Amino acid sequence: MSSSQEQGARLQQGDQWISERIGEAPSLVKQELESRGFIFSPPEASSDSDLVFAAAGRLIGLLPSLNIALQRHVDAIFLLEADDQFDISHSEPRWPEWIFISRPQQMGDVATLRAAENVVHEAMHLQLSLVEQRIPLVADLQATIQSPWKQEPRHLQGVLHGLYVFVCISAFFHRLRDMKALGSRGLSHVKNRIFSINAEIASISVADLEKGLTATGSILLRRLLSQHPQLKR
Repeated sequence: MSSSQEQGARLQQGDQWISERIGEAPSLVKQELESRGFIFSPPEASSDSDLVFAAAGRLIGLLPSLNIALQRHVDAIFLLEADDQFDISHSEPRWPEWIFISRPQQMGDVATLRAAENVVHEAMHLQLSLVEQRIPLVADLQATIQSPWKQEPRHLQGVLHGLYVFVCISAFFHRLRDMKALGSRGLSHVKNRIFSINAEIASISVADLEKGLTATGSILLRRLLSQHPQLKR
């Protein structure tokens, strides 16, 4: 089977694709991440979140191109435990089709949006990592700038990844808002997230970031600039 056929075989209609890709992490992966402080949900707990993930799948499905991209990049999902007030999500380039996201603790529109954001967040990291395997985006791998997400200096690659991911999340939330697809609580949550993301993105030193990028990385940055007004300065 060709790679395009394999990708096509993974695409699913309907809203259950997130739940159907949830499984138990391989034991060695689980042991490593647990040694780094991650806490995995027990396998039986995943069924408690099926309704939230189905609702998240419906929201993502409103944007067909995003839905296709997420399904192509995410082949397996492993659930983590986290305090209900916080979300945890994780991925690494060495596991190019796996994401680790916190298990929703509650039901409702806000829980659905938080779950959808976690999936979009990590899938976009995987997407950009796939690009980087073919085309270098960062020329200066030692340079650092202040990261609005880590609240400390971070390598340019990490800041570029964060910028890419949160521009994608912001675009997702803008589309949901404009489509009037949300109830009052969901709409309030989306507006708050857009405001927070805007503030974080506005704090990035775009000039310092661009200094350390390759020509292709600069093109990507300029595309992000054109899509997000907070970066136009």
